[in-house]
Amino acid sequence: MDKAKNFLEYSSGPFPASITKVAYQRPMNAGPMIACLERIQPIMRGLEQVFKIAANNRIQESGFDDDLLDDDEMAPLSPNTIDALLQMGCAISAMVADEITDLASWARDHALPSEPKSEADHG
Repeated sequence: MDKAKNFLEYSSGPFPASITKVAYQRPMNAGPMIACLERIQPIMRGLEQVFKIAANNRIQESGFDDDLLDDDEMAPLSPNTIDALLQMGCAISAMVADEITDLASWARDHALPSEPKSEADHG
């Protein structure tokens, strides 16, 4: 019996093995892939900062005492603000995953060699 997987466990990426094999064996038009990576890179850098803010806020919350607040000390962000940041992170992650899936679809359509036509196809 197969072990049941949690919905968070993904077994494979969006690129089938046939696409990966072709990418390593022959030249491909890399333009769409580079354009995708250029769009994704600043998004992922921003997402990195969102998660750093959320993680640092948890540390700040653990040692925060409102009664002992110094003039130069800032209170941690509210739980609602952190929730909003994390929800934004989830939405951005889904958008990036969709972008990569679209790129994989493009690769399936353009990277694999086309099937040779038979004489019956020529009419």
